[in-house]
Amino acid sequence: MEPSDRFESSLTISPVYETEDRFFFPFWDFASRIQSLQRHWHFSKEFIDFHISQLDKAPDDGTAEWGVIYTEVAEVDIEFFPNYLRGSIIAMCFALFETLLGDVAEEAAKDTGNEITFEKKRPLPYINRYILWLSRSCGLDLQIDKQLWKELDAVRELRNKFIHRIDRDLPSQIRETLETLSDNLPSTEFSIGDDHVELTFSTMANLAKLIELAYLEFYDSREKTNRSG
Repeated sequence: MEPSDRFESSLTISPVYETEDRFFFPFWDFASRIQSLQRHWHFSKEFIDFHISQLDKAPDDGTAEWGVIYTEVAEVDIEFFPNYLRGSIIAMCFALFETLLGDVAEEAAKDTGNEITFEKKRPLPYINRYILWLSRSCGLDLQIDKQLWKELDAVRELRNKFIHRIDRDLPSQIRETLETLSDNLPSTEFSIGDDHVELTFSTMANLAKLIELAYLEFYDSREKTNRSG
């Protein structure tokens, strides 16, 4: 593929998240990075599919030594390369969104003069803590429905299992949620599929859009109050 063709191919990937027609750096930065991560996912998946197809075609010389080497190298790559990519993309997607939340919280703290603090008696996941702080301490109107919370919990569990130990069984409640969101979830042994990666992208993008719209409303309201005062 020519360099120009590769560039044109990049432009055909529909962005999972785009900002409103207002420039606020945290959202612009998140949009740039998650769109780049989408391209990384797309082109890396292409490479891995090609790599595996070539390994499948590797000529067997019939010797026992060749069989051992093929098992130790090719079969391991065939089994694990796809999940390495899927798991790392899911983890990176979370990292980008968590960075966005931290950046938005810092902006809101500057606007309101509130310190970013969390209740020690109520330990919550990182994302939940920041959403709760933005809502309660800064007054952002964050209307997140139950389905989106369920999707967040499900993909967060995927991320955690990948980071700690990918072959552990998922909790039954999380598994039930994933079964309703995915047509390709295996019935016995769990593995991450491409659809789980797409679900993570869409979940993070939907949450980011809700926060962006709430922050714009919050910002405009404060600007209006400041002008009238």
